[in-house]
Amino acid sequence: TGCSAEELLACILADDYESCIAACSGTEEEEVILPGFVTASRVGSVSTQTTAMNAVDKKVGTIKLTAGENDTTVSAIVIERLGLGQVDEIDNVQLYRNGEYVAELTTTRDNKFTVRFSPALVMKARSSMEFDVLVNLDAEHAGSTHSFSVVDVTVAN
Repeated sequence: TGCSAEELLACILADDYESCIAACSGTEEEEVILPGFVTASRVGSVSTQTTAMNAVDKKVGTIKLTAGENDTTVSAIVIERLGLGQVDEIDNVQLYRNGEYVAELTTTRDNKFTVRFSPALVMKARSSMEFDVLVNLDAEHAGSTHSFSVVDVTVAN
């Protein structure tokens, strides 16, 4: 086994014989830390918003991010826009929490807005955080209908 006589005797008397033998023989398995993951859900908001032109910081919903069984770091989320309005009517998408803007729009493609946390959002295992989703609309379109949902969360573990 690779264990000395003294180590074998100690293992026989130990509460956890298998772990003791593994430790003294060098076959003990290292703990594997799995990467974290995050789920996103909508909290207390309607799914469709009718917007006035030139709206600034229009709250279109609240999202909740919940970490899984391991700590994780969230670098970005992707929010999809659907509805009768056009994507070019939206000038900006931001996330707001505790009186601060915590994530800013970085790219727009195919009705999807990538909103990046800066710095990245560190979440402890099984913790949750809520964020208001705010949009700014251009001055040319009034009464457009949009709906928003989170379609992807980028974790950087």
